[in-house]
Amino acid sequence: MTSNRTNEQWLADLTGESDAQADALSALRKRLHNSILYYLGQERSDLRSHSSRELERMAEDLSQDATLRIMDNLSSFRGESKFT
Repeated sequence: MTSNRTNEQWLADLTGESDAQADALSALRKRLHNSILYYLGQERSDLRSHSSRELERMAEDLSQDATLRIMDNLSSFRGESKFT
């Protein structure tokens, strides 16, 4: 499934069968990683002076942490905003 999931699709996939869940987790982590990496490299970021390798590692760590936090809090998602 593409990353253009609705809130309902995200929730169903992240709590569903192992294949759907694995695909959704991978898509979510990748989306978070790309967003974080983009932000870290922006001119307004205090971290932009770090090497691309360091920024990549930070983005990986932060996206993993965010994915775990999201999974821990899925049951409290009210759907009042876009899931991603």
